Amino acid sequence: DMVYMFSDGYADQFGGEQHRKCTYRRLRELLARIAPQPAEAQQTALAQELAAWRGRLEQIDDVLVVGVRAL
Repeated sequence: DMVYMFSDGYADQFGGEQHRKCTYRRLRELLARIAPQPAEAQQTALAQELAAWRGRLEQIDDVLVVGVRAL
């Protein structure tokens, strides 16, 4: 199991084809997809997805995502 805490920065980032917010739904779906992966792979996936979403738009807020794996 993974437990995540995050700021609003990831979900509030504008991007995509219509320059809309990323949304908490999109973030939750991404976290559910990557949860089984090692932490380093999750970090890479989160960064790549955010960069792809933003495209050429400027980052508008701080982005914090913390994940803890239950052993």
